[in-house]
Amino acid sequence: MSDSETWLGAKSGLFRLMSMRHVRCVSLVAVVAALAVMPLSAGAADAGRGFTNMAEVVDFLADCVQQNDLARFTNACVKPKYAGAIVFDALKRLDAKTPLKEIYAGKEFPAKRSSFTMGGHAKELGHINIPLLKRNGTWYIRDYFICR
Repeated sequence: MSDSETWLGAKSGLFRLMSMRHVRCVSLVAVVAALAVMPLSAGAADAGRGFTNMAEVVDFLADCVQQNDLARFTNACVKPKYAGAIVFDALKRLDAKTPLKEIYAGKEFPAKRSSFTMGGHAKELGHINIPLLKRNGTWYIRDYFICR
């Protein structure tokens, strides 16, 4: 990176500001507004981990739970929310009763969909929701929440 370039990192991507001589000041409001409208594909790989199939997602979630790794669990989200710790604790309790790998054994994402939610509304994960988004053939965890 040259001296005339500055990189601003964000959870959902990177903004490149060329030649600081031309940029007198950057408004925080402008940066926040840019983040809000930035497409997922622009920074999804930086924001969260991508998965090719449901088995990878389940392995990842089970690994986080078994290693009690809340940070890794939360950082996998493209749009993390405040409920990560609450959901993580609920997922640990659920996994202790019935392992996630057993719950999702042999299941796959719907082939023609670009979004899918694991669990929710008293399904296999109870009220834990894990929404995923598909971009360029890769699935990303959008966030985590509990619907009740």
